[in-house]
Amino acid sequence: MMPVGSARPHAVGALALALFGSACGGGLENPSPGVSLTAISAGFHHTCGLTVAGSVICWGFNLYGQLGHADTVSRTRPVPLEGGATFRLVSAGHGHTCALDAGGAAFCWGRNEHGELGSQAGDSVFLPAPVSGGLAFTTISAGNGYTCAVTASGLAYCWGFDATGQLGIGSQTSTPVALPAPVTAGPPVFASVTAGDGEHTCGLTPAGEAWCWGDNLYGQLGDGTTATRTSPVRAASGLSFSRIGVGEGYTCGLTASSVVYCWGLNDFGQLGTGTTANDTTPAAVGGTLRFSTLGVSTYHACALTAAGVAWCWGRNDYGQLGDGTTSTRRVPVRVAGGPRFDRLSADDYHTCALTAAGAAYCWGRNDRGQLGDGTRLQRGAPVRVTTPA
Repeated sequence: MMPVGSARPHAVGALALALFGSACGGGLENPSPGVSLTAISAGFHHTCGLTVAGSVICWGFNLYGQLGHADTVSRTRPVPLEGGATFRLVSAGHGHTCALDAGGAAFCWGRNEHGELGSQAGDSVFLPAPVSGGLAFTTISAGNGYTCAVTASGLAYCWGFDATGQLGIGSQTSTPVALPAPVTAGPPVFASVTAGDGEHTCGLTPAGEAWCWGDNLYGQLGDGTTATRTSPVRAASGLSFSRIGVGEGYTCGLTASSVVYCWGLNDFGQLGTGTTANDTTPAAVGGTLRFSTLGVSTYHACALTAAGVAWCWGRNDYGQLGDGTTSTRRVPVRVAGGPRFDRLSADDYHTCALTAAGAAYCWGRNDRGQLGDGTRLQRGAPVRVTTPA
């Protein structure tokens, strides 16, 4: 059911696409051969992916060495990670990138001002460096100045910036926590933990319970309050999620019944409820739409239907919603173009997705080359990520 008073979700028309493409670079017209990936992760101004062989390739902003190419040169096309290491999971954060190898060992590179690389805080690191402690993880998530990961036994660890308790270690400090520290209290085990663009974190238990911690000014922890929490609190009680995503001051989760719920800050309509009113409790997104996967960014969110159709909502000043406009949307709008996607990832002002065959597409802001199409043109609809330089 569509939220009361909301506009009907719609696809952009051909004229609007033509006008937007002319002014801002358009999309879908990239004629060059594209890269094929098994995973993709959109970061703040950079993006990384995994090839079939397990190689990491990255593109976009590289001031801190987050592309893993032993320099600080930004790239508009993918470049392979130097050193030849292979990984099974990669996560692009605000100014750093982390990955897990086949044995679960964690490696990070890029900005390290807050100890987000899991070693002594300090200078940026341009090539993958092992996270201290020798722990083996099943999942890892690079956020804004910090990183979180989960072991095979379900124990969650976080490290880096902790000014608002986003590490979940029972305290908050402006001093970097440069080594993995266990998340305190909360559930006995986690299945995953997601580090955010802002200053809060959320995780899921194996049963799909959501637990969140950190800043809660807008009710983004989902416990019905606006009190900051330095340890996990149960979020969205009564709902069970298969995925959870963390943005700047808001959170979204995908239930087993394929409904997306969001809560927290809503100044750009990022809750998808048809209004701009903040909400400390979960509200359903998208009317009758049902989704199979979810990607949450700083001020916008996207989700895929079971048929692979992408829908996005929230802030759209760089075309990150992919509907061929730059208009903010308070309810989901359909991403323009023909590709059907299997996976997606959103961060900051751009969105990326993979087809079932592994073809990579991105759209939105591109001033740092974060779309990987070989240009710096803003794109209001999906463009194919080109082959590595």
